[in-house]
Amino acid sequence: MSQRSEVSDNEISIRDLIEVVWKGKFFIAIVTVIAVIVSAVVSFFILPETYSTTMSLAVKPVTVKMSTIDN
Repeated sequence: MSQRSEVSDNEISIRDLIEVVWKGKFFIAIVTVIAVIVSAVVSFFILPETYSTTMSLAVKPVTVKMSTIDN
């Protein structure tokens, strides 16, 4: 019995996946750049401004009275 390490016709190898991604690298880069530009335009010009507030809290000092327990 000998085992063959060949890939059958209906299986996809990692090498095939890397080749497909490498061939489409310019398309992937263009889509990424367009997505970044669109998201920047939406966030700067279309979305409403968000407002924030701050609060200061003043706490009165507490004095603690301690007593000792002696026999």
